[in-house]
Amino acid sequence: MPIVTSSAPAIVNLAVAIESMMSESAGPARATVGARSQAFDWTEGLPPWAGTVFSGVLVEGLVYRSTIVSPSGTPAARVAAGAPKPNAATITATTHTLPKYAGYADVNTEELIDTEGLVTAIESVLLDQALAAFSVDVAAALDGAALSATGASWAEAVLNGIGVLPTADVLVSSPADVAALLSPSSGYQIGMRDAIPTVFGLGLVMLPGLASGKAYVSKSSALTLFESGLSPAVLVDPYSQSTNNIVRVVADLFAAAELTAPGACVEITVAGP
Repeated sequence: MPIVTSSAPAIVNLAVAIESMMSESAGPARATVGARSQAFDWTEGLPPWAGTVFSGVLVEGLVYRSTIVSPSGTPAARVAAGAPKPNAATITATTHTLPKYAGYADVNTEELIDTEGLVTAIESVLLDQALAAFSVDVAAALDGAALSATGASWAEAVLNGIGVLPTADVLVSSPADVAALLSPSSGYQIGMRDAIPTVFGLGLVMLPGLASGKAYVSKSSALTLFESGLSPAVLVDPYSQSTNNIVRVVADLFAAAELTAPGACVEITVAGP
């Protein structure tokens, strides 16, 4: 099975490679985004998402190692001369296999001939769906936040979260809560450099999969997103169903999300009446 790579970190270029394979390959072919220096750089050009602001690690193969730094319950504090220092954190190293987010589509060869850009649309939709599925696990990872804050309104809750974690630079919210969070808050702005909305100086990330009614004030280094250098991959199989003139296109995303610093993430909620 030939391996075809594209050096440009863009979905549309990957689709061009797929179209070329379908017309030139002598059998099933697999396309991956190659020559990459960082995780998720193939999402360049997409609207801001978790991978835009949080730390990313590009993994060789399908196994990754993470280090979790958690607060111990005795935080760092002012220490008198000769007095013992508090044991402020616990560090745990673990090794995991990257989960796979995948889907496929069957295409009639007649439709491929008649419809310009069909492969591009299918491949983009498959990877969009894989990212949406991945965002659910990103939200689940944030649920391990070690800190919490609340307020009578979203603006107050965000400010209280900043009070708990003054070094925070990211605000993660469910899309369902964005309207309530931004209005009538005077802390809302648009960053002209990266077009990421900010609330009281925090970069705002809307995370599909996050339950409504809960948000997070965090450092961008608290959450780590891992992706394999073999991902995303698209397998084109023009022959297994050739008797019916069907080509199968399969998309695989190998990725994981870990809250590697739970003590640098604050879960915020709005108090009820």
